[in-house]
Amino acid sequence: MESGKYGAAVLLLITVFLSGCRTTSPFTQDPYFSAMGEPAHLVLTVDVQKPSFIDKQHIAADSDEIVRDLLERTDRISVSLYDPTSSDITDKPDFSLNTVYGALEGNFPQFLTNTALLWNPEWEKIEHEETHYFKHKTLGLSAAVAKRGVLLFSNDDYMEAYRKTISERKPLIDRQTALRMQNATFGFYAASPNVMLDIGLSIPTTVLMQLDSLMLVIEQTETSPASLSGLIVAKSPKLANTISILLKSSYISDRRRNKLPFGDLTNLIVVYEDKVEINHMELTQAQLGGFSSMFGSLLATTGGIVPYADL
Repeated sequence: MESGKYGAAVLLLITVFLSGCRTTSPFTQDPYFSAMGEPAHLVLTVDVQKPSFIDKQHIAADSDEIVRDLLERTDRISVSLYDPTSSDITDKPDFSLNTVYGALEGNFPQFLTNTALLWNPEWEKIEHEETHYFKHKTLGLSAAVAKRGVLLFSNDDYMEAYRKTISERKPLIDRQTALRMQNATFGFYAASPNVMLDIGLSIPTTVLMQLDSLMLVIEQTETSPASLSGLIVAKSPKLANTISILLKSSYISDRRRNKLPFGDLTNLIVVYEDKVEINHMELTQAQLGGFSSMFGSLLATTGGIVPYADL
């Protein structure tokens, strides 16, 4: 699996030389991933350290020492995925075909990590007038700690990712939305989406084509370990109303099929003008499984953990 090879290369960054004072990402008030979000790009971000439905202990227990170290060092994983070869609308994206860039944020000292890459024979140092980075000689994956606590990587054009998210960054995701995603366990955003996550939300691909943007988060509440919230912006109020009906029907069908109580439906899905707001929709086990699989696929592009996960 090609993404697994990329992940194995990234894992070489985490060595026994990375010790000492813990570093953290500088992107706290201005989330790193807020500079992602171009049309048709999927933006996925996961708070790795936050307690959640994802069994990270199980993943770590079945992994080798380097993988466990990666999980311990990473606070957040954020990626932008895009398939440049296809304009087709799909609900089953193949991440192995995607152009991917993003960052691991956490305990990644800049000098020590980059020095480890410099001395690793599998990585070639690439000098650029703005910065330098390292490219794996056989896999084509590029990576470097671009800022203290931010391990930037790309399987395509590293410098483009560097400019977009570091040196010339401009927010594409509005601050309120980005902070909502940052405070959740799992965040997903797409402007003019042409793909859909397989999480049990019944949004037909024909409807997906007519969305301006889609934001979903999984949050832990007092009553549920994992609930879904989000904001869908449609191209018309009529379409927003249609989406609301589809989502309510899907939710009721799932609860009835799983013999679960409906709960209070009053403010679960709210429509105002061209927007549909989802408020703390409790997820079924099947939907949680979809998000867990998405997390595994995300780790496959960054940390190579998917071979060790029971997905």
